[in-house]
Amino acid sequence: MGKEDGGGQQQPSAAAAEGGGRSGGGAGVGRCSGCRGVVRLQCVAALLLGAAVVLSALFWLPPFAGRGGGEGPPDPGGAFAAGIMASFILHKTVSELNETASKLEFDIYEEIGIPNSTVTINFLQPVGTSNWTNVIFSIVPYPKYAIISSTWLSILRASFMSLVVEQSTLHLTESLFGNSSFFEVLKFPGGITIIPPQAAFLVQKPYASFNFSLNFPIYKVQDKTNELKDQMKTGLRLNPYEVGITLVEKH
Repeated sequence: MGKEDGGGQQQPSAAAAEGGGRSGGGAGVGRCSGCRGVVRLQCVAALLLGAAVVLSALFWLPPFAGRGGGEGPPDPGGAFAAGIMASFILHKTVSELNETASKLEFDIYEEIGIPNSTVTINFLQPVGTSNWTNVIFSIVPYPKYAIISSTWLSILRASFMSLVVEQSTLHLTESLFGNSSFFEVLKFPGGITIIPPQAAFLVQKPYASFNFSLNFPIYKVQDKTNELKDQMKTGLRLNPYEVGITLVEKH
């Protein structure tokens, strides 16, 4: 009987042990599930971080780099936005003139500068493969919002006309720039009219007037004035007593 009691007492212990084992196993499963959850969160975070890095690198590539909201490179066309522009040719290379651009601007201003303005070199363009350079410059208000009076514009127009017909030349520092040539007006408010030398007096009331455009600078037209007048006389079938008067205008 005593052994049976002892055996009865041992069964609950075994069951308890079995229950304890099951509960311990349940705790182990819970820990594994918790670890898996943490691993999954870390994987998701790593994937998101990797995707962000890839996208950032992608948008720095050349096709996308220029699409940002910041300012892009300056527009080359902006160099030709001034209202007064002219050009001339120097027997110097672009690299030589780049080194003395400030002095060149000063020399130009000393020759044709007007109050409330400054001279800016816009572009240095090599002429073919030679050592000649086409200097394109502008005269702009200075300070920025200053107003150039109509009187000074008229004086500047006269200076430009004199340079175009080669009645005068730009006197630059000869040791640095040599002599200038082929002065041309590119832009001027209201345009500039050049009257080439005429073989007859200008008539006050022309019988007829007309205009046409030539894709040539003024200095080239001047060299061919007589030829142009002969062609016009033939084309218009003028009588011997009729004379064609030529005016060359730059807009």
